[in-house]
Amino acid sequence: MSASVSNSVSNASPEVEYPCVDECDLHNHARWANSHSLKTQLAPETIELLRVEDQWIMAGVWPPDPAPEEILAIGSGEKACPLCHDSQSVWSPFRGETTGAYVNSPTDCVCRWYKQFHHLWSDPENVPERFRSAWLPTLTPSAESNLPVKQQAAYIRAIQDAPDDSWLMIGAPGAGKTHLLTSLYLNAAVDRCREVWHRGEAMSGLWRVRATTLMDDLIAWNTREPGEVMPPAVTVKKIRLAAQHDFRPKLYIDEIDKLSAGSFRWGDFFGQLIDEIYSQNGQVVATSNLTLAQLSKKWPECEAEAIFRRIGEGSGHTLLFR
Repeated sequence: MSASVSNSVSNASPEVEYPCVDECDLHNHARWANSHSLKTQLAPETIELLRVEDQWIMAGVWPPDPAPEEILAIGSGEKACPLCHDSQSVWSPFRGETTGAYVNSPTDCVCRWYKQFHHLWSDPENVPERFRSAWLPTLTPSAESNLPVKQQAAYIRAIQDAPDDSWLMIGAPGAGKTHLLTSLYLNAAVDRCREVWHRGEAMSGLWRVRATTLMDDLIAWNTREPGEVMPPAVTVKKIRLAAQHDFRPKLYIDEIDKLSAGSFRWGDFFGQLIDEIYSQNGQVVATSNLTLAQLSKKWPECEAEAIFRRIGEGSGHTLLFR
């Protein structure tokens, strides 16, 4: 029997002393419940539990997420994890859904997702260095923006109130569009890294890209020799795969206006991505330095209008930075 072992926490209290029958490595021993060698390692009642139980849920309680600075310090290795002391594994009680029995088992420490988040946060392609402190819950108006402080504050409140909605931000450079987009991405990255760790999955379904980078990848992919290049970071297939794994697809794409009218199948490609994300109940956040009227002079008018309309459909919102 192949048992499911989940880091998702059931209703439990940190003060509860769980009546664990034994200690074992559920991630490995559950696969070999009928192995002769286990008879010398585990008690007979534990072996019998491993044979009949097919789902183990973590019964312990993980501490609340620390402040972002603490997550990054532990994730970078600058500070030792106070839970596992950098072993990346801790012992915790697990409850069998069928039997109701408890066993102690090692499981991946919460610091694993801290490390994954630090990896995303420290990549300048994901988070430009000057926006690395753009934490959505504590975001405030910036002196670097050319928008009035009152308008900045209103836009910040809007995205804080609906961080999972789609957003199209339009306006001249220097108004703070990328700052807000990055804060939404960082907020989603924290949630997604935690979710991936809880579920023990490798899939993510979270993408932050520049429009020009995605376009370059598309051109390289469509003009490649067999086996020469990797597919674009985001494709319809990848979006569907994320949804099949029950991850809500999320795309954060900056400066869609930087693409020229002659860009290789850009309108069709981008439109297909947006349509597929929305068909999977996903989220799109995009920025443009040009308004629809301005972009229609650069792209075919129908193409520009279609892209803007698609992003704003459903739960989408448009913010004008002027």
